[in-house]
Amino acid sequence: MKPSAKSTDHYNPATFAHPQLSVEAVIQIHDFVHYALDLFEVHYGTQIDGFYETLFEQSQDIELDLGDSSF
Repeated sequence: MKPSAKSTDHYNPATFAHPQLSVEAVIQIHDFVHYALDLFEVHYGTQIDGFYETLFEQSQDIELDLGDSSF
């Protein structure tokens, strides 16, 4: 199954009211989110890379050959 080339950006910041937090709480949440994302990427990194590689390949214009390649 090939991944969809549709955008993966589903977040609309205008729809979320951010609560007032202390600097310490903001930093703790920030660090936790980075830690959780690191763990997620370690586990699913191969799948994530494959998805974006496929998107990149699909976005290339194969018909555009300027003939200036040295290969």
